[in-house]
Amino acid sequence: MQCYSLVCEGLLYGEIAPEKIDARDVIFMFTHGIRCCFDNLSSAASEPGGEEDGVHHLCLSRTAHCADLQVDCKGFEDMFGRVSEDFCQGIRKSLSGEEKGSLPAIFVDELRVASRGVWYPTLRYIRELRPQFGTNATYGVVSSRWSRFGDVLGLNEAAERDRYELMRTRVCWWEDCTFNKTPSPKPLLTCKGCKEARYCSAACQRRSVRVPFRY
Repeated sequence: MQCYSLVCEGLLYGEIAPEKIDARDVIFMFTHGIRCCFDNLSSAASEPGGEEDGVHHLCLSRTAHCADLQVDCKGFEDMFGRVSEDFCQGIRKSLSGEEKGSLPAIFVDELRVASRGVWYPTLRYIRELRPQFGTNATYGVVSSRWSRFGDVLGLNEAAERDRYELMRTRVCWWEDCTFNKTPSPKPLLTCKGCKEARYCSAACQRRSVRVPFRY
């Protein structure tokens, strides 16, 4: 995460050309970090001694999406809060036409495109954790900052929710399927077990491996 703080500073002060940075990497860093942080909190809560003793440094090797990654939740909270706020300020200044301390307009556009289809599912995921972590300080910071990030980019929650619902019914959950990245022109089959996953066929279902944030 610290490298993205440096990236943001470089973009803000013109030390890094926007074409050198892929906005999709920034968004992935945010969403991946959020997922790993809450996986860590969940794991800590189930450890002897509970959340207070286990939260700061747990190995997540047992979690497929975060294999071999260690997350310091307090450190993530502080860094995510600072970096996301830096990006929000840079975006806001860019959109208002300010030159000093603003992100390049072309990079802001790329961030917006990269966030579509990802921002709302992540926001939804965070909100679903409210009953479990609603009073946790890290949860409060991550939830409010991620919501603000989308707002500053100009993403409309209702429109993004509609996009999510459409994609959820038209995207095959088998990651190598043609319709995993591009929506199918027709509705897909619903898994009879979980009632959530969608597949083109029984063959796709057999091959599927569920991953975080899959529609």
